[in-house]
Amino acid sequence: MNDGAEVVSVDLVPDAARHPALTSLQADIRDDAAMQNIFAEHRFDAVFHIAAMLAHGKMNRELLWSSNVDGPA
Repeated sequence: MNDGAEVVSVDLVPDAARHPALTSLQADIRDDAAMQNIFAEHRFDAVFHIAAMLAHGKMNRELLWSSNVDGPA
């Protein structure tokens, strides 16, 4: 069911999900300029930060911390 809401997803990797009400953008939430552009181009009523890099396998700990903790700042 579509209640008229539109969603913008921002992710480091391309999002394969497709829906008429979904706009998928590839960007890094730590990139201030990219985020400023996204907020300038889209009108948001709410923002949900559910971005996270998971610590599966071998992960650069600095990148993991930076994305999960510093990124939302």
